[in-house]
Amino acid sequence: MEKELIIPKRSDTVVNINEISENYEGIIIVHSGQRSKGYIQYVNCLWNYYETIDGEVSSIEASSLIELIHLISDTIDEPSFKVIEFYD
Repeated sequence: MEKELIIPKRSDTVVNINEISENYEGIIIVHSGQRSKGYIQYVNCLWNYYETIDGEVSSIEASSLIELIHLISDTIDEPSFKVIEFYD
């Protein structure tokens, strides 16, 4: 079967998911509509989704970021993801 190849474009307003690793200097905020629902962070060799700001207990965890995003998409209506980058 032949499939289309998606080539990400470089942009100042978009981050490609492939650029985000466990060492990424930022955080991913999960939204549904206009409301923030939680955030994604890499902790202890797993990608974790937290619904509360305290970050003590994750709601969902996965070994890869893309897997976690798919799991979140299965539980939250029409999620969108925004990245906040941290700078020194």
